[in-house]
Amino acid sequence: MNNKKVIISVASLIILMSLVIMCSQLSGCAAVNSKEMLSLIDKGETITLELASPSYDIKEKGKQ
Repeated sequence: MNNKKVIISVASLIILMSLVIMCSQLSGCAAVNSKEMLSLIDKGETITLELASPSYDIKEKGKQ
């Protein structure tokens, strides 16, 4: 019985990890590995890094 639970948990972990990786690839969050990055730099391609900047504006809702 214990052996069966281990096999099920390992299989579910593998499936979960695969789904997370596929979803991140499909949503555009895929990272470039080091070899691809070096080839992009060698070709002289433009590399753009987008960083999210938080908004520090205070918006008041309602009255006290």
